[in-house]
Amino acid sequence: ELSKRLQEGTSEAERNLKFVEILTEPCEKLEHATPKEIQSLLPHILQCVRLICSFLKFYKRKDKIESLLSKISNQIIKRCRSEIDVSNFFHGKVEIFQQSLSDSLQCGLEWKRAYRRTSAAVNRSATKGGRGVVWKLDETALFSVTDAFVQRCHDMLEMSEAQTQFMSISASPQPGSINTRPIFGGTSGAEITRSLQ
Repeated sequence: ELSKRLQEGTSEAERNLKFVEILTEPCEKLEHATPKEIQSLLPHILQCVRLICSFLKFYKRKDKIESLLSKISNQIIKRCRSEIDVSNFFHGKVEIFQQSLSDSLQCGLEWKRAYRRTSAAVNRSATKGGRGVVWKLDETALFSVTDAFVQRCHDMLEMSEAQTQFMSISASPQPGSINTRPIFGGTSGAEITRSLQ
């Protein structure tokens, strides 16, 4: 009896590994992708997750699907964060900073949209065929970190736009060029300007 259960467990583990390995290639691409490139990888990644959930008993459980999707979500955010160089903001390269924020924000939003499209397709298929796993996942929990990241990107974009309004911009700014810091007038203007350097 124990020997039989061990053999069944080993077979199931080998089968799980075989199917989960289909995520290796897209996740390796994700590891080196920019936020814009990530957006085009999302449908394939989610199709792999859908396939895994369809064929593996282990991943038919809601908590296992959520765990897998959360790991992918965390990796997406990690990649986006690595593309945002805050020093660009502090060194006057506000346009570069804003572009990386905008790309990362769009990536987070697209991740959520891609999940919803895939989830709807999975649920239609499960309902129509009368079998399969329905994805009734807690979106609030699943995307809490993503939503917080997107909101931070949005807030930082607003802050950088305010910075742009107060900067002295050269007549023909070049993308990535260092702009001068704002110059303040009035009795304390020189002191404020020096404190920003």
